[in-house]
Amino acid sequence: MKKFWSLLTVLILAAMIMSACATATTEAPQPTAVPQTEITFWHAYGTGSQEEVALTAVLSQAVADLPQYKINVLQVPFNDIYNKYRTDVAAGGGPDMFIAPNDSLGDDARAGLIADITDLALSKLTDYAPLSIDGMKVEGKLYGIPESLKAVVFWYDKTKMATPPATTDELKAMMEAGTPIGISFGCYHDWGFYGAFGGQIFDENWKVIADQGTGVTDAMTYLNDLYQIAKTNQWPKTDSDGLAPFTEGKIYAITNGNWAMGDYQKALGDNLGVAPLPAGPVGPANPLLGVDGYYINPNSQNKEGAIEVAMYLTGAKAQEEMMKAGHVPAITTANVTNPLLQGLLEAFKNGYVRPQVPQLGLYWSNFCGQDQVFEKGVDPATWVKDATAAANK
Repeated sequence: MKKFWSLLTVLILAAMIMSACATATTEAPQPTAVPQTEITFWHAYGTGSQEEVALTAVLSQAVADLPQYKINVLQVPFNDIYNKYRTDVAAGGGPDMFIAPNDSLGDDARAGLIADITDLALSKLTDYAPLSIDGMKVEGKLYGIPESLKAVVFWYDKTKMATPPATTDELKAMMEAGTPIGISFGCYHDWGFYGAFGGQIFDENWKVIADQGTGVTDAMTYLNDLYQIAKTNQWPKTDSDGLAPFTEGKIYAITNGNWAMGDYQKALGDNLGVAPLPAGPVGPANPLLGVDGYYINPNSQNKEGAIEVAMYLTGAKAQEEMMKAGHVPAITTANVTNPLLQGLLEAFKNGYVRPQVPQLGLYWSNFCGQDQVFEKGVDPATWVKDATAAANK
């Protein structure tokens, strides 16, 4: 009997061991890790700005949505990003892509510093606004994935200003009467006023004709009047100097681009209003209309991957977040419900699409010394005449 129980015990133990072994051999295999491709990109959004906050949120979501990519991000100060990118690319390096306004797109594309992605990406942009696509083209070729539209507009605090000025005369009268308004002076911010007074910088062949007619001179005379009012009252005269006074209620309005909307809205909430720049005696203001986009480095070994990441970052889902920072999305499938963004779209209708021609440099190099008028008292007509002559040498 003892032999029977001993044998039974041995058999039970053996069965248990075999069962354990069988269980171990049938365990589910561990999931295979998704191979990751590294994509590096640069941006110039200010530390702590609403643009940086929004981008950080988008990138956090991208970790889950794009597991096949490891996205390495570097923030570069705006004043440095173009030079750093150009220097690194010329040396054979640089990021896979970077995001920036199309300020220098034409020059960089002609210099071979940005990749022509027409064949890789143009067919994928069917949901993007044609205007935004045009803003990424140079001589008919595509050099970037459009992200958002931007232009200078009139921001105001609705608790301090019930109705924004519709005309340049109304704006000047308000300021003369003591209403504190921050006009952001400078050759970029001032562009919209030229058309309001009937002025043109270029003709259809991109020759500088600012001295033909009185439009540009009249605009500069008007802007000088506003500058002197601001100077007398010690009101801010640049967008950066006006940020704190506007968000703290010390000035009631400010001219600036929609890149600042996130910071304004954070401070003012529903009391923030937006309107087009005031129309002039000849017509509506036509501020420079720019496009922000993602540009691909010709040195990149992962161009198609970079384009896929750029498409994600400019897509409707990502733009839900970027709209909180004032970005007016280039993609038309984004659901634009914010009244401020709807107001921006209205304000952009008369924008002057930023040309990607070499001759645009003639404007920047000859018409940005406006302090000669504002601070040194040079007659506006003389200043316009001299700037035009210098541009056409």
